[in-house]
Amino acid sequence: RRRRRHKRVLAVSAASRANVPALMGRLRKLVASAPAEPPPSVLEPTVALDEVEEAAECNVVPVQPRVWAVSGARIEKAAAMTNWDYHEAQERFQRIMGALGVS
Repeated sequence: RRRRRHKRVLAVSAASRANVPALMGRLRKLVASAPAEPPPSVLEPTVALDEVEEAAECNVVPVQPRVWAVSGARIEKAAAMTNWDYHEAQERFQRIMGALGVS
């Protein structure tokens, strides 16, 4: 079989910077020749940050001395996603509870 050499393929090396200037030159030409993108005709919807705070809410209810029941969408999801087979799981879950303001 005969190998075809494509002119668009350029071997470069970030470590030795081989052919990096040639690549940058080709990229400049490509960007300059690209058509300008028109501005969006419809504004993107905004996201209310208060919704995120409501999802992070946790309820802590004392059950017994030194025992509490914790509930909330994010903490329950974190508990369900935690692999309790690893000894690091408890430390990780403690950090998550701290980030959510539970502990």
